[in-house]
Amino acid sequence: MLNDKPGVTANTLNSDITPTATEISNGGVVVLMGTTYGNTRLNFFYAEWVPIAGVPAITVTPATALSLTEGTSGTYNVKLAVAPSGGVRVLVRSNNTAVTVKVGTGTAGPSANINFTTGNWNTDQAVTVAAVEDNSNFVSETVTLSYDTVNASTSAEYDGAATVNRTVNVTDNDYAILVSRSGTLALTEGGSVATYNVKLSVQPAMNVVVRVSSSDGGAVSVNKSGGTAGASQDLTFTPSGNGIWSTGQDIMLSAVEDGDVNNESVTITHSVETGSSSEYISLSDVTFMATVADDDTKGVTISKSSETIAESGAGNSFTYTVRLDSQPTAQVTVMVTAPSGVATVNPSSLMFTAHNWATAQTVTVTAVDDNVDNAAPRTGNVTHSVTTTGDYNSGVPTPNSVSVTLTDDDTAGARVTPERTLRSTTEDNAGTVELGVALSSMPVADVTVTVTSEDTTEGTVKAAEDDPDPTLTFTSTDWNTPQTVTV
Repeated sequence: MLNDKPGVTANTLNSDITPTATEISNGGVVVLMGTTYGNTRLNFFYAEWVPIAGVPAITVTPATALSLTEGTSGTYNVKLAVAPSGGVRVLVRSNNTAVTVKVGTGTAGPSANINFTTGNWNTDQAVTVAAVEDNSNFVSETVTLSYDTVNASTSAEYDGAATVNRTVNVTDNDYAILVSRSGTLALTEGGSVATYNVKLSVQPAMNVVVRVSSSDGGAVSVNKSGGTAGASQDLTFTPSGNGIWSTGQDIMLSAVEDGDVNNESVTITHSVETGSSSEYISLSDVTFMATVADDDTKGVTISKSSETIAESGAGNSFTYTVRLDSQPTAQVTVMVTAPSGVATVNPSSLMFTAHNWATAQTVTVTAVDDNVDNAAPRTGNVTHSVTTTGDYNSGVPTPNSVSVTLTDDDTAGARVTPERTLRSTTEDNAGTVELGVALSSMPVADVTVTVTSEDTTEGTVKAAEDDPDPTLTFTSTDWNTPQTVTV
């Protein structure tokens, strides 16, 4: 609608229309107004700010996120968008204990109330937002603050007013070594590897060297990218550039193959080395445990299970080796027992310690020549037994035996050897010769040998007793001792 505007002249036609802050907060529009003088309508207009009813809302400034470091605080300002008909209560809440809020001189906590009236609804009320110093979790966090009305304490037009959210970014300022692994790490001996990373919580002023060490490098070794596995590794963190403090550096832990049968527990320690940036130098060590499940078993390894050798002469012996399967806790003696009457062994006992348990020791087996013509090869077993006061005194499987087979080289029979030459060498003058008679192998019972002449006209045989056709008896003790006969 066009209305007359008293007091408006041509001089005011081009004047700027500048609504007040209160008018803007209530909402409004710019309206062009016209006027008439006398009987003539003049076609000029002027502008006027005409307030209109606004939308009840909570106004929070600034509209951007608030960035805080632990231990510091910032402020949000809160007011209402349009005048209420009565009191309005706005509840400010933090969704994380990392941030507290308070209004005025109130107590900081996870929430706070802001009370507006018809008189102060458009006056900013400051909300102090504080980032809590936690000294513990070493993590930067993002927190959401929500501003909404409390319906039971709010004028009807503000019931259900839209919630306003603001983000608070909290940067942690606690100096710490951050290790991506905690609790107990389980490894298995013989190649089991676990990887984790290490970094710092806050940028240092100077380089920081963190030493990662194993309390038992023989059970769990420590390595890093480009390093050599050992009992410890040093990681260097810099304020910027290569090795920057905020980038994790990998550590590899490996279960070392050893000789014993024991499961082990190892402490992995992360400590700041002397000469590092001063703000980190006094930090406590960060540790965790690593356990190693052993893969060794107690036992005795015998290199051979059987062998065939000659009863005598070349090839009448062989060797084999003996070693332990794991490192003993005390000296272990392995007794070597030969099969009686079949073979001998040397040595008859072997001693192993924590130092030489894995070194094979040699046993020599030599055939026993029995001088008997055996119908079948002789056999027997070289056996082994263990004595110790350490862990090998139980739970050790019986060591394997070595089977020995002898190839017999004896033949049953009698042998005759001349002992003297003929005393008379002329045919007309009779002479005699003495012959020795013995057995070629040992008898298992007495043996009788009768010596006779095939032609008594040419010669006769008699024993020392001058008996014709002498009979010789041999036993197992004198079988190879020649008995004399005279021809």
